[in-house]
Amino acid sequence: MYKKHIIIKSIFFLICVCFTACNNDDQIIDAGANIPLSDKEVLIAIYNANPDNNLNWDITKSISSWQGVQVRDGKVVGLSLAGKNPDFSLPIIIDNNPISSTSEPSDLSEISISNIPEEIGSLTNLEWVHFSYIDIKGLPETIKSLQNLKSLEIEGTKITEIPKFIYSLSNLENLSLLNTKIKSIDPGIGNLSKLKYLFLEANELNKIPVTIGKLTQLEYLSLENNQLNEIPKSIGNLKYLRGLYLDNNLLSSIPESISKLVDLESLDLENNQLRSIPESISKLVNLESLDLDNNLLSSMPESISKLVNLNLLSMDNNQLSNIPESFFSNPFSNLFRVSINNNQLKELPEGIGEIKMLDVLEFSGNQITKLPKGIGEIETLKVLELSGNQITELPKEIGRLKQLKTLDLSRNQLHTLPQEIEQLSSLLTINLSFNQFTSFPKELDKFTNGDVDVDLTGNPFKPIKN
Repeated sequence: MYKKHIIIKSIFFLICVCFTACNNDDQIIDAGANIPLSDKEVLIAIYNANPDNNLNWDITKSISSWQGVQVRDGKVVGLSLAGKNPDFSLPIIIDNNPISSTSEPSDLSEISISNIPEEIGSLTNLEWVHFSYIDIKGLPETIKSLQNLKSLEIEGTKITEIPKFIYSLSNLENLSLLNTKIKSIDPGIGNLSKLKYLFLEANELNKIPVTIGKLTQLEYLSLENNQLNEIPKSIGNLKYLRGLYLDNNLLSSIPESISKLVDLESLDLENNQLRSIPESISKLVNLESLDLDNNLLSSMPESISKLVNLNLLSMDNNQLSNIPESFFSNPFSNLFRVSINNNQLKELPEGIGEIKMLDVLEFSGNQITKLPKGIGEIETLKVLELSGNQITELPKEIGRLKQLKTLDLSRNQLHTLPQEIEQLSSLLTINLSFNQFTSFPKELDKFTNGDVDVDLTGNPFKPIKN
């Protein structure tokens, strides 16, 4: 299965730590009843609150060298406490500047943190915080004092609910709460008016509050891997949304209001229980990636044919019995991949050749008996996957696919090949295993010099007579 939003998902985890040298960061303010703690004193409080922390913090050195601490102009602006190291990712970009570096420090070691003390509220210059795979069960209310905070990421902790005081962080632009078993979201989330990134994946959410529609600056919303059975209509208010990820839920329908998301570029609805898609999806004129894998769709919505900027369509593992001719009659100028594996297709429309820029076509695991002549019109095609069908013959027009590199026709009913197949001058792999060939096809003689991988295993070859 092809993943389409992997690039967008690369900004989900802010786990990299940037070390910025500073000459004045070790200054400690004298203790006093009403004198605020210095940044160094706050960090020491975090250290002391976790006796078994395993933090690599040397009190004799500048805090800019301390593990997980980012310093700018003598102030702590970033704090990462990571119990283990998931894959490192691209930084969140806010105001055209990266909040963190993507380089992994050589001395980053696994730490043990179970308590975030209230002193953290004195780090008022903090811009980003990342807590991952540590044993904290909650956050101190003093975090609401971090009014310069732009990014808060919490992953793999024992926190099961979002503290309401989080919703008072008025400058927050990125909120990521991943794999934390959160069961509900308070309506107060609508107060985070500057939020651009909201990632709530891998929790136990079964409902999203209507107030999510107030997050009108939101650009990316991930709710994947939850237990959602509906999406509020107010999602249509997110007019700047570019990425919407609702895969791996229990959705049986999508609100018509999704048609208002005219800036949407990526929509992932994989692994749900959808039987239909709103026809109004045709209004998503900027949509580039649409993933509908593993649903219950029995027909391809006509509206998909109007998504003229689509470059990737995946509808694997549904119940599709046909593809409307209209799908191929529209001028898809950017469509490079179509994947409709494991459905119930019996034929492909002749108009398939109208899509001139396709690189990859995947129709494996269907009931296709023959290919249309129009297949030869897709001159840019590089990969053609048709394994597990009932194809008995190939059109001679297949020889026109001069850029084809991979041709998979395994597990079909082929027993002959057209002579024109030898014209596939770019071919690197041809898989004809488990068909009905009784001898090596002479049409493949050209490919026996070792430059092309030819697979004919599992065919009923007749023994060669002496």
